[in-house]
Amino acid sequence: MNVKIISGQKYYSLKYGEFVVDKYVNCYEVFIHFLDTGTKVVTSADQIRKGKVKDVNAPTRFGVGYLGEGVYRASENKKNTKAYSIWSAMLKRCYSGHPEFASYKGCTICEEWHNFQNFAKWFYENHIDGFQLDKDFISFGNKVYGPEFCSFVPSEINSFMPRYEKSEAGSYGIAKLSAGFLVHQQENGISTFRQVYPSLQDASNALHSFKKEKAKSLALKWKNNLDYRVYENLIDFNVEHYINSR
Repeated sequence: MNVKIISGQKYYSLKYGEFVVDKYVNCYEVFIHFLDTGTKVVTSADQIRKGKVKDVNAPTRFGVGYLGEGVYRASENKKNTKAYSIWSAMLKRCYSGHPEFASYKGCTICEEWHNFQNFAKWFYENHIDGFQLDKDFISFGNKVYGPEFCSFVPSEINSFMPRYEKSEAGSYGIAKLSAGFLVHQQENGISTFRQVYPSLQDASNALHSFKKEKAKSLALKWKNNLDYRVYENLIDFNVEHYINSR
């Protein structure tokens, strides 16, 4: 249907909702604004008739994230950019509600980073090739992704962060056996520490000592690449402090 495009009239985008035509110059130059977000767009009459006008400020990613207006692209050569892939994965962890991300329950993303343009700017200023986005090491117990709390760390450090669940022994990271209390640590599926202790207190002391020394060695190894706050938290790492912050 050849719908007539008239200034002041409302029209509808199939994915982004209602908008108003502010000024019709010609069929190739039509000024509009979206009612929900206020986003202003210059489009064509053909796009309006097809309902294909896009709103970059509409929260299309899990009802929260939006591309925003700026220079950073979501894709290049039909492939998602690194910044977009990490931003999208962050949103998915926090807002998809998928059982796979149950450990992220209660985690949120600061409003500033709902806008991909803001995240991408921070990303390209801070990203280190091969490192992973982390929200935990600057402030233990933190549940908010944002520039104040996030940094990039090597996978070796990211995987070091204990994911303790309370065990039958009544403590964390310790298993109760008939012969005593087992402390078992692994890296990449390879056992790095395994020892049975006669008492829970002995096992707990050994675990804490092992983790503290491991954290210190990682801090020293990666010192030149770490945010100073991450470095300090690793140097002074305390298992009980970490557990109590969860």
